[in-house]
Amino acid sequence: MSTRSPTLYMLQNTYPLPLLCNPLYDVVREESSRWLEAFSLYCSASPRQKEIFRAAEFELLIAYCYPTADHEALRTICDWCNAAFLVDDITDEQSGQDAAKTMQEYLDGLAGVQRVASDVYKMFYEFGPKAFKRFLASSYRTTAATALEAKRREENRILAFDEYVEQRRHTSGVTPCLDFIEYVFNFELPEDIVNHTSFRTLYDFTTDIVAWTNVGLGVTQAKEHGNTSVNTNILTVIMNEKHVELEEAMELATGLLESRLSDLGRAKGVLLSLPLDGTTRAHLRQYIFGHECWLVGNEGWHLQSGRYKADRDKVNDAYTGQEQENKLDCSKQ
Repeated sequence: MSTRSPTLYMLQNTYPLPLLCNPLYDVVREESSRWLEAFSLYCSASPRQKEIFRAAEFELLIAYCYPTADHEALRTICDWCNAAFLVDDITDEQSGQDAAKTMQEYLDGLAGVQRVASDVYKMFYEFGPKAFKRFLASSYRTTAATALEAKRREENRILAFDEYVEQRRHTSGVTPCLDFIEYVFNFELPEDIVNHTSFRTLYDFTTDIVAWTNVGLGVTQAKEHGNTSVNTNILTVIMNEKHVELEEAMELATGLLESRLSDLGRAKGVLLSLPLDGTTRAHLRQYIFGHECWLVGNEGWHLQSGRYKADRDKVNDAYTGQEQENKLDCSKQ
């Protein structure tokens, strides 16, 4: 059975979005790469960890997901994501106790307790105060969930589906990235919008879709390397809970993704129908656009990133031939 990307298929056929790339990608990629090489955790990583990490090209992910960010914002987000994903990769191979220590060191840098990457974190105070508070809160949840995930790996435990969904929302690191949208567009959404039920649907379900798009990719690689992180993959969770084989689990996962996309469309409609002033409505549209960039940008990155190199040629051919080259080569955007 070939590995495929149901999310990409559905995005291009039922929820069409343009794949955009930030024109500052090449410049910021070089700058952020140099910065990362001086980052203490990167220096202490093993040669294998460094090779795997650099092959992922996280700067490309950021260029796709924030196509309109200016130089300062794009550089800040690239630096933060490089640091965050590096920490995540390192904790994947740590015990629960060691992972908790690593995540605490990283989190202390965010809060300014230590000078861990303080040259980038100090710029986050350009957030609006409430938006920055939300960013810190989601970062705290991510670090706590990552440490818990490491502990569960030691236990070789497969989660129940509902438990998995909640954990994956935080361990994926997507939520802090969505909090960057307000920073990129230089506004702060009103609390009555942020607390609206449909806003929470938009936020949670965008996170789920992005976090689940490793279906058929990460599970294959984890099995090949004997990695117990396969137990935290949505396909393994479905197979265990529903007592089905991989192919049927992929079909069920596709149905879940379809449902999430439908709910996203409805939530978007509800939010845009709220009685808002012109400025707030414009900001809300920009915020929703930021979510859409994450949906399609994450998939575009999956097709190019060395993180899934072993499986990339098997991905569903939603883009083919010259069309794929033109749409996915960031240097041509």
